[in-house]
Amino acid sequence: MKKQTVWLLTLFSLMVVLSVYYLNQSGDASFLTLSPHQSEVPTTQTPDASTGEVDQESSGELTPSAMEDDLFSFVRLEMSAKRGERLEQLETVIAGENVSSEEKWQAFEEIDRINQLETGEIILEETLKSRYSFEDVLVRTLDEAVVVSIKSASLTKADANNVMRDLYDELGPVRVEVKHYPVESS
Repeated sequence: MKKQTVWLLTLFSLMVVLSVYYLNQSGDASFLTLSPHQSEVPTTQTPDASTGEVDQESSGELTPSAMEDDLFSFVRLEMSAKRGERLEQLETVIAGENVSSEEKWQAFEEIDRINQLETGEIILEETLKSRYSFEDVLVRTLDEAVVVSIKSASLTKADANNVMRDLYDELGPVRVEVKHYPVESS
């Protein structure tokens, strides 16, 4: 088997084992969906290209659940597995004998784009964690938006605006959603 296939299967197996373990520990799957008394209203902000100012549309909090400690790790693992599958597909295209040089070049460019995206997300996460002393930060780049999930004891509107400005400075005018996952302060 290829080294990447073994790695992917190992990550998938780990994900399944952890999921079963936490389901058995918590007794329910409430961490997967919001229960009726919980609400999640993401902070969605769009920077104004002319001024760099950020318009705040709404804000909200997600009530903590038993799985929040590992939720960010689980999402990171899932994103990594999906990207790993796509990278393997692209490497197969590059290695293919009956593939045109243009298709190989496009596959190579997509591999480079995925690697840059992943590196950029990691850098943004670490920068935001250190700059604002958040417990954890998860940055996900989706097709139409960048979703920033922040785990901290509190998140003020000023902090959310500062995060938005940081992303605007780094990525340019993109739609950004900030989601807050509160934790008990120690």
